[in-house]
Amino acid sequence: MQITGKIKEIQKAVQITERMKKANLILETDLSSQYPQTICVEFTNDSIDYLSQFKVEDFVEIGINLRGRAWVNPQGETKYFNSINGWKISKTEQEVTNSAQQPDREVSADLPF
Repeated sequence: MQITGKIKEIQKAVQITERMKKANLILETDLSSQYPQTICVEFTNDSIDYLSQFKVEDFVEIGINLRGRAWVNPQGETKYFNSINGWKISKTEQEVTNSAQQPDREVSADLPF
């Protein structure tokens, strides 16, 4: 799965456990929309090294995996958590918007309807 947008922030890597560290990239998507979305994408361990090539305001395309898990709290209620994990990132010229992805349609005057 891919997601595109403009980098708002690249957070410093944090050591979570002895074998795991993570860094968050904050991405703003669909900038042409009245309601752009701000999404946190996690990069872990070796994939954190990819982030050193990018800076705030860069337009990027990120390869992502959606992850989810269930957790039962002490009261016995099940809670669900989702995360977005980045595994690849590359620069783009500018953000691709939904309108830019739609091909132009020509209307022909000789159509019977």
